[in-house]
Amino acid sequence: MRNKISSIASFKLQFAFAVLMMLFSGNLLTAQIGHSHEAWEAEAKISYLTPFSYTMADNISWDLKNGQNDIIRSGNGNLSDYTFDEPGKYTLNIKKNASVDSNIPDKLNITVSPMKMVFDMSSVIISPSIIGGRPTNGTTLTVNVDFKSYDGSSAVYNQGFISSGIGTTITGNLKNSPVTINQGKTVLVFDLQGQASSGNYISFHFKDINDEIQSYDLTYQIP
Repeated sequence: MRNKISSIASFKLQFAFAVLMMLFSGNLLTAQIGHSHEAWEAEAKISYLTPFSYTMADNISWDLKNGQNDIIRSGNGNLSDYTFDEPGKYTLNIKKNASVDSNIPDKLNITVSPMKMVFDMSSVIISPSIIGGRPTNGTTLTVNVDFKSYDGSSAVYNQGFISSGIGTTITGNLKNSPVTINQGKTVLVFDLQGQASSGNYISFHFKDINDEIQSYDLTYQIP
């Protein structure tokens, strides 16, 4: 009988402990759910005088502030083709539904560079032509770039490019690097290395003065 009573008492203690654990776990779960949304920020970089867009759902409202914390634009849904006329720091404050729009930051910190560099892909010249399976040593790629800076100053450029596509290892190194680029047009020449396979399309990816990528798709298959 004493053993039976001891067993019952032990069971009651275990049951009480289990209930306490369930209550504790429930409170912990509630606390976690209550604090599941934490504000987070993201970063973006763009050149001045370049249209900027950011995709958001129609039920999301936002405001765009400059470095002096003045609202320069506000709205709902997408921010489309806004051009920053002046370099500096800007903030896109996003008012969202956390349970639905968790992939969108609460704040986007935008750095607007005072330099703008655009590769004129229509001016690309490759000489001699790339032949599949052959090293490109001795081949050059020439391209014009248009450069503009907010204060009218020049800049030093020393980047190269890489390629993508099936069977390509081609890279480009800037000839006579570094090159000073001034306001307006500058001609850049790259020495090629590596090779590509025949019958494939490839692309070249240039890095501009702001470390952003601008791509050029070769319009023909490598012979």
